[in-house]
Amino acid sequence: GVRKTYHALVAGSVHSAKQTISISLEGQKSITHVERISWNRSATHVKAEIETGRTHQIRKHFAAIRHPVLGDKQYGASTPVDDRTVGITRQMLHASDVSFTNPFTGTPVHAHAPLPQDFRECMRALRLN
Repeated sequence: GVRKTYHALVAGSVHSAKQTISISLEGQKSITHVERISWNRSATHVKAEIETGRTHQIRKHFAAIRHPVLGDKQYGASTPVDDRTVGITRQMLHASDVSFTNPFTGTPVHAHAPLPQDFRECMRALRLN
């Protein structure tokens, strides 16, 4: 199968270092594996790997556990978490890695996209790494 890893900046302090969010979406089983990278009272930088690929799965799952993705106007809080997040113009969610096996050759394929500048600037403003 395809493995997809995302980085997200979410509101509040996520307490568990590792957790699995298993909340059905549209009546379908949906699983997101979460690893906390850095955190403080305002926000948490997490790495999320989705086992199922439902529409807006990561955004819906984090909103459901009361840690919406920063800048998510659809599922997140409309009020900024913190003065430092006022300038966020998009969701702080980034697809960083995709891995799969080439169906024709059987060789593993891996693509990596570094964190974009606005994402890194938001991390710096929130003192996350």
